[in-house]
Amino acid sequence: MLLIQRCGSDAPSVQALVEKLAAFGKKHGLHLQALDPSAAYSPLCIRAALEMQKSASASAKTPFNEKNTLLGTLALTQNFTRAIKTAGAKDARDFVLVAWENAAWDTENARGRIKGKEKISRGKLSSALSLKKLAWGKKDNAHFSRLYALSTEARRLCPLEKLIIEKMALARI
Repeated sequence: MLLIQRCGSDAPSVQALVEKLAAFGKKHGLHLQALDPSAAYSPLCIRAALEMQKSASASAKTPFNEKNTLLGTLALTQNFTRAIKTAGAKDARDFVLVAWENAAWDTENARGRIKGKEKISRGKLSSALSLKKLAWGKKDNAHFSRLYALSTEARRLCPLEKLIIEKMALARI
């Protein structure tokens, strides 16, 4: 599952990002969901998306466990608008939040397969989106916890490795 949140009004660049993510998701069997940009950092928007996912799960007769979903974790996450300002953004339009949750996620960039699916590395995703390689180290856990004000409950429900926040200028997409 891929989740995009954005704010700002650079529609063509954001549309290009969405198209790239959609193509990547289709190729690797991931689900893409783009939230309403006008409510980009609203917990209510995230909660509404969570409810929509829950309804879709019920209609598809598949089990749904809120504690194991990225949307459930983000619903417990604190103010992202404040977080991007803390991170040094001059303008919120300089930031796009891309987060995903996938059983085949490759945390070590190792080669191999899980349950018949190819592991998806950060390198593959950043390359597909024409971004610099995403780096993630153990020491970043505490840093990102503080920087993005992730609640203790959110960290307990979802490992930080599944919340990748990448600063990127929309003009470079």
